[in-house]
Amino acid sequence: MTEENRQRQALRTLWKKTRGQPQLRRLVKEAVGVTQVDYLGSKYEIHAVDNHTEFVLWLHDVPPEHEATIWLREAYAGKSATIVDVGANAGLFTLPIVAVLGARSKVLMFEPNPRMRLRLARNITLNKFTGISVDPSAIGDREGAAVLNLSPANNLGAGRVDVAYKGGEQIDVAICPLLDRVRAAKLKEIDLLKVDIEGLEDRAIMPFLRDAPTALLPKRVYFEDAHSEHWQENLTEALVEKGYGLLRRFGENALYERAA
Repeated sequence: MTEENRQRQALRTLWKKTRGQPQLRRLVKEAVGVTQVDYLGSKYEIHAVDNHTEFVLWLHDVPPEHEATIWLREAYAGKSATIVDVGANAGLFTLPIVAVLGARSKVLMFEPNPRMRLRLARNITLNKFTGISVDPSAIGDREGAAVLNLSPANNLGAGRVDVAYKGGEQIDVAICPLLDRVRAAKLKEIDLLKVDIEGLEDRAIMPFLRDAPTALLPKRVYFEDAHSEHWQENLTEALVEKGYGLLRRFGENALYERAA
């Protein structure tokens, strides 16, 4: 075992012993610092102190949505596919899928939080991934200015527009409908649309379902529905009306597929 691995194991052990002691747990995260982790054959730069997804990868060797990533990796391995990721975070969900895509694939990733966007760009560069565009826009049901609300729980991956957290930091961002950005990227089809924006998934997906031409409707839609109490419209009913059916569930996330 290398010195780096010994240190990592010691910090993991310490983390387990500090259950119920948030101040000590914060110190453990700070001690982790910025480190690199191997995941599914690629390298990712991890900031454990302020992002739950990155911390879980460091702690358990897999991120929170590992099962879904594995399933989708196998589904798209070797294929040329077009993937759109709304709420890309540090890329730990989609980039491992990108790693196995065919050469003519296209990937459009949205991340409005500037700090997370830098981490996403770093992970793309670290692995020399190509065919990826990163868009700084927040995706919603309108075009204009918005406020991105960050969680006060020190989790940069839990940013959301329109719905504020009590005591959380706020960042001014541009917001626009998904269809506008997809057209700007000149995408002709979408094989997979992934949306994880902390309970505002309906604002991103519903306008697209209503306004996009049939040829642009995603073949599969993967989204978090654990925070559906914030939805203004019934997204699952709308998907069914458009010909989608539930393909699989992965914990707090659902994968829908459109009938041919």
